[in-house]
Amino acid sequence: MLLLERSYNTHQLAQELDLDYKAVQHHMKVLEKNNMILKLGDKYGAIFHLSTFLEVNISALDMAIDKLDWKINQKKVYL
Repeated sequence: MLLLERSYNTHQLAQELDLDYKAVQHHMKVLEKNNMILKLGDKYGAIFHLSTFLEVNISALDMAIDKLDWKINQKKVYL
């Protein structure tokens, strides 16, 4: 969702999200492979931004995130 605001490189995303650089790097590769983001440049300084496909379908992603969040936070009651 940070990429909705502006473009970032992997290091910047890792800092913003307080996550391990290698973990962010892995997930960015997965998102790029699935046409969710685009990479401009090579190596360390490469900048990522949302793909046109994701920009057009951002509401579907938002609904999926909300649904997943609800499922994760739902209290389970066992009888």
